[in-house]
Amino acid sequence: MIRTPKYLALFLASTAFSVPVAFAQDGYVGLTFGQYDAANEIGEPTITGRSTTLDGLYRWTLGPGSLVIEGSHRGDNIDSDILFGTEMTTQSHIAAHYVYNLGTAATVSGFIGYGTAPHDGPAEDFDLVYGGIGGSYAASPVFTVYGQLGVGDAPNEDTTDSFGFSSGEFARLGATYTGWQGTALSIEYERAFSDNYEDEGEPGSFASLSINGVTAIPANPAFQVTYGARKSFFDAQTDPNRVDEVTASLGIRYVLGGKAPGDYEREGVLGSPYVPLRATNWTPALD
Repeated sequence: MIRTPKYLALFLASTAFSVPVAFAQDGYVGLTFGQYDAANEIGEPTITGRSTTLDGLYRWTLGPGSLVIEGSHRGDNIDSDILFGTEMTTQSHIAAHYVYNLGTAATVSGFIGYGTAPHDGPAEDFDLVYGGIGGSYAASPVFTVYGQLGVGDAPNEDTTDSFGFSSGEFARLGATYTGWQGTALSIEYERAFSDNYEDEGEPGSFASLSINGVTAIPANPAFQVTYGARKSFFDAQTDPNRVDEVTASLGIRYVLGGKAPGDYEREGVLGSPYVPLRATNWTPALD
């Protein structure tokens, strides 16, 4: 099988460096630390995990809109997984977005991305390809709503007995408030479904609700503190295997181009959904 996702990742990375630097606008690089509890429905003990995530984006003017390249690499440290002890250590993604302004208050966008969630054995390594459309609307000077719709697929080329986010669809809806000086607060809800999850013929059901904040440091607004809380579930519906995950996070980012908290949501720079790749990473704990 040709590893198309690997070629997609190389294409997205090369695109980032092929756009002339003279058109560079803005971006950021961030480091986030997370703490999470995960439990399941069949009586296994709740576990606690820790994560460290390096992420960032860069945006260029391109034609009538802008091109955004964004990505992340997350490392997890947990004692064992919930069910069978299959180690989950990292997950990564890279994505490209094209954002077009509709007047001064609204944007539309299209995106395509690649994610990977490697595990101990090749039978449980998954590549995720996803894409979709998005948009934002600034309903007032301090309130923005935004959303994404898309599809994704994480086939497993080494086995037909284990599935990540396989032939799935997702929806993401959020709102950002910037009424406090130097701070933006966002609430997001994601819902997703897949034809197969964990085993063939088991449809997947997923959801995530999060509250996230960004506050610029007054002495140097280029440095911004990020923080948040998230509750998610990843459910293989035809058996009792389901992971419920609660996460708290705290981080710091350095922002290029003078962007204030909330500017990216207002300008339609929305990043990638959380659920498809995270669901793919949890698969071996359920399988």
